Amino acid sequence: MKNNQLHQIVRPKDTAKECGFALSTLWGRLNPKSTQFDPEFPRPFRLSSNRARGAVGWLRADIMAYLDKCAQRSADGR
Repeated sequence: MKNNQLHQIVRPKDTAKECGFALSTLWGRLNPKSTQFDPEFPRPFRLSSNRARGAVGWLRADIMAYLDKCAQRSADGR
């Protein structure tokens, strides 16, 4: 993947698609009260000043690093 693609901002719907799970699972990965919670899942950052319902996104590089880490764990048998 090209370096400029790694610095792209990915919105929630596309993040879930790239990770291969539903949008509800994406939010579950971020919620400590969820059974789907994963403390290693990258945190999104705010794209707007509206703190209550503002837009969020992830850097594609963070998502790719997370997926690489998951693949490595799987290959190691964990």
